[in-house]
Amino acid sequence: MADIVNYVEKARNATIKEKISGTHNWVKAVSVEKDGRVNIFLCPKCNLKASAFECIRTISIISKVHDHKPTYTVHNEYLQYTCEEAQVLQYNSDNECIDCGISGAVATPACILEKIK
Repeated sequence: MADIVNYVEKARNATIKEKISGTHNWVKAVSVEKDGRVNIFLCPKCNLKASAFECIRTISIISKVHDHKPTYTVHNEYLQYTCEEAQVLQYNSDNECIDCGISGAVATPACILEKIK
């Protein structure tokens, strides 16, 4: 059963990397947070930030992302928007999250919004 969960998670990660993460031009960055420094990926074109780690579901396997295509946002939710979609969302909103960079129009309860215009 654990093998099936592992394969499903790997397939999900590969799909996200190909269809969504692959649309961004990620650069590695370091975010300074209250718990210390955290490695993140940043897309300078649409301002989204993503985590540098991917977790294999409930199994306690954590591996660094080596292909510069993350699968999770800093709020530990998988990426949902391509770079072009995120740009449109930012264009149509006057605020964004200071942690993940997503538009206030689709912000999660974990987001801390600030004005951008």
